[in-house]
Amino acid sequence: MKKLLLICVSVVCLASLSVVGCAKEAPPTPAPPTPTPAPPTPTPEVKPIVLTYAIWCPEVGFLSEKTTAFLDKIEEATGGRVKIERYWGGTLAKVKEVHPLIERGGVDMGTDVSSYMVEMFPFYSAGLHATSLVDNARYDYEYKDQKAYRQLQKEFPEVRDEITNHNQKFICNYDGTSAVMLSTKPVRTLADLDGLRVRAVGTSVKFDAAAGSVSISIPAIESYEAMSKGVLEAVDTVLEAQVRYKNYEIAKHLTFGLNSYGQKVTYMTAINLDTWNKLPPDIQEIIEALGVEHQIWYHQELEEFTEWAIKMLEEEEGVIIYDFPPADREEIMNRIAFEIYEDYVKKVEGMGFANVRQILDRACELLSYDIYGYE
Repeated sequence: MKKLLLICVSVVCLASLSVVGCAKEAPPTPAPPTPTPAPPTPTPEVKPIVLTYAIWCPEVGFLSEKTTAFLDKIEEATGGRVKIERYWGGTLAKVKEVHPLIERGGVDMGTDVSSYMVEMFPFYSAGLHATSLVDNARYDYEYKDQKAYRQLQKEFPEVRDEITNHNQKFICNYDGTSAVMLSTKPVRTLADLDGLRVRAVGTSVKFDAAAGSVSISIPAIESYEAMSKGVLEAVDTVLEAQVRYKNYEIAKHLTFGLNSYGQKVTYMTAINLDTWNKLPPDIQEIIEALGVEHQIWYHQELEEFTEWAIKMLEEEEGVIIYDFPPADREEIMNRIAFEIYEDYVKKVEGMGFANVRQILDRACELLSYDIYGYE
């Protein structure tokens, strides 16, 4: 009986094992699906601040090359956050039109012959229209007039505010090269000026008349053709412009010491004040710092250019160079310098600046210029 029971139990166990062995294995539990990542949020594109820039001169020559370098530095130093659209050759404004255009916001920035702008900047313009500072030296590397102007800004609110009063922010200023007379015949003495037909602008017209020459007012870019046709016999302007317009191809005589009878052509770069106030503070700081740096660098480059130009004119173009006699220049000064000064004082007084004489007398003091010695 026990043996039979053992056999039955064994059969039941074997049957159970057989059933278990024949059963299918349960499929593995599938892993949860990997969620599709959301597309990255696009980084908003930072658009650069676009500033428009105008200048009267073409995109060639010393001034334009250095201006291009200055504007490039602004773009580079701001990491491309500022882009400057450049309009050369009077595309937006001719000479004497750039600053009025900046003032009314027609352009953001610009450079002009700011010493022409008596109505806007009477004290900045005084170096061209009231005083006669350059001596007979071929080079003027002291830039006394710029230093004097900056000192006047510190001492007189009228000088300090004359730029901001026209909705502009001063960025930097710099001189033209020394002015020289390039002529189709020699100008070595006062007698050589008598009857000479000279391209002249501004106060130089009065000096020309006092020297006996005849002033003809035409745009600088037309000087070459006018001399080639005999309409002009001489051009009295900055050396850089003489080289830019290749006047030396027609006129082979160059005279130092007249230097537009000593008067100084200066340029200024300014920005519209409303535009300036909208710029981020760090960009303002960059532009101001580069403006100071550019003034120094520009004048270092100017010295090298002047020396190169004189050598080129003599050795490659066959230009003959003369130094005007100091005694003859003093004769011209005695005839007209004080009259020019007095006329300018009265003109600026008529513009509402009651203390203009005090300011200009102080300028003469800073410049060691004895205007009353010509009275």
